[in-house]
Amino acid sequence: MPMNHRQIPLSPQRAANNLPLYIGFAAALIFFVFSGYNTFQNTVTLRKGAEQVARTHDVIGAIESLLSLMKDAESGQRGFMLTGNETYLEPYHAALTGIDAELARVREFTKDSAAQKELFFQVEAQVASKLSELKETIQLRRDKGFDAAMALVVTDRGKQAMDGLRTNIEAMEREERRVRGLRIEEMDDAHQVALSSGFVTAGLGILLACAVMILIRRAHLLRKQQDWSQAGRLELSAVMSGEKGLQPLAEGIIAFLTRYLDAPVGAVFARRKGDFERVALAGAPLDSGVPERFQSGEGLLGRAVVERIAQRLDDV
Repeated sequence: MPMNHRQIPLSPQRAANNLPLYIGFAAALIFFVFSGYNTFQNTVTLRKGAEQVARTHDVIGAIESLLSLMKDAESGQRGFMLTGNETYLEPYHAALTGIDAELARVREFTKDSAAQKELFFQVEAQVASKLSELKETIQLRRDKGFDAAMALVVTDRGKQAMDGLRTNIEAMEREERRVRGLRIEEMDDAHQVALSSGFVTAGLGILLACAVMILIRRAHLLRKQQDWSQAGRLELSAVMSGEKGLQPLAEGIIAFLTRYLDAPVGAVFARRKGDFERVALAGAPLDSGVPERFQSGEGLLGRAVVERIAQRLDDV
C-alpha cells in the first residue's frame, strides 16, 4: 500500500541555529536605541521650540512696550509745551527710566539674530534722536518760551525719528512673528514624528512581547519533553534491571514502551545469526502479518537497522 515516510533522528533535539535569534535581538535593540534617540531629539526640539516661541512673545512685548513708553514721553513733552506746567512732564520722566530698561531687554533678546540686531541698531539710534529732540524742546520751552520750542518741533526732526522708529518696530514684530511661525511648524512636525514613533514602538513592543511569550512556551514544552524523556529512561532502566531471560526482558520492554508512548501496537526484534527475529509482540494477534524475522537492509525495518535512524510512517 502507498505510504509516505520521513526520517527522524534518534535524539529528541537538533542543534538549533541561533543566528536569526541574534539578528532579531540586535535589530530590536537598534530600533529601540534609535527610537529612544529620536524621542530625545523630538523632546529637545519641542522644548527649544517652546522656549523660542516664548522668546518671540517677550521680544514683541518688549518692543511694543518701548514704543508705548516713547509715546508717553512724547505726550509729556507736548503737555508741557502747551501749558508750561512741570507736572505734565511726569510721564516723560517716568518713560525715560522705562525706555532704558526696555532697550536693554530688546538688545538681549535680539543678540543672536543678525536681522533683528541690524534693526535694533536703527531703533536705538532713532530712540536716541527722538529723546534728544524731546529734551531740547523741553529746555527751549523752559528757557525761551513756546515759540522757540515750537520752531524746533516744526522742523519734523522728531516726527521723522518717530516714524522711522514705528517702521523698524513693525519690521521687528514681523520678523518675530515669522520666526514664531517657523518654530510652531517645527514643533508640530516633532509632535507628529513623536506620535508616529510612539505607535511604531508600541507595535513592536507588542510583537516582541508575543515573541517572548512564544519562546517561553517553547522552552516550557521543551522542558516538559526533557522531563518526560528522562522519566521514561529511568522507568525503562527499572524494567530492564534484574536477571531476566531474553523473552521476559523483551516482553517487559514492549509492555512499558507501548504504555509510555501510548502506542497500540509494538514489537521487539533481536539479532540472531545475522537475521533479526521477533521476540515479543504487544497489541496485535500473532497472525496479524507482523514479520517474525527480517534481514538487515530488508524493507523499512531493515533500512532502519542499516541507517540507525528511526523511521516514522504517515498515511499508512
